[in-house]
Amino acid sequence: MLPTIAVNFFFIDLALNKPASQSSTFVSTETPNLKTSADLAVNGDMASQLTEGSCAQTAQQADPWWKVDLLREYVITDVSVVSASGKQNTL
Repeated sequence: MLPTIAVNFFFIDLALNKPASQSSTFVSTETPNLKTSADLAVNGDMASQLTEGSCAQTAQQADPWWKVDLLREYVITDVSVVSASGKQNTL
């Protein structure tokens, strides 16, 4: 009989509460108090609907960007992005 080995995989969110910025910030004419700043993407709240107040979104523009400063160098093997529609994409 082969031995059983338990392996737990977990990932640390290196971006959690780190400084983030984006090329512009979306402003809603329908919901003027809606927050969409870059820091919302790294606040630990995994809500994926824009109206839930935890999504970053740029204004419509050519070549929008978003970035986070991890404050030191890391070897990054996986990046997970959750779109405002709630679909998770691994880059």
